[in-house]
Amino acid sequence: MRVREEVRFDGRCKRVTVSREAKRWFALILVRTDDIQKVEHS
Repeated sequence: MRVREEVRFDGRCKRVTVSREAKRWFALILVRTDDIQKVEHS
C-alpha cells in the first residue's frame, strides 16, 4: 500500500524513522518549527 500525506507543519524535517512491527510499517517524522504555541493554564 502506498500512502502519501503532506506535512502539516511549516518547518524543516530533522529526522525520519521507519520501522516495522508485527507486519505493520510505521513512520515517525520530526519537524523543527519556529512557532511555539503557548498553552494557557486555567
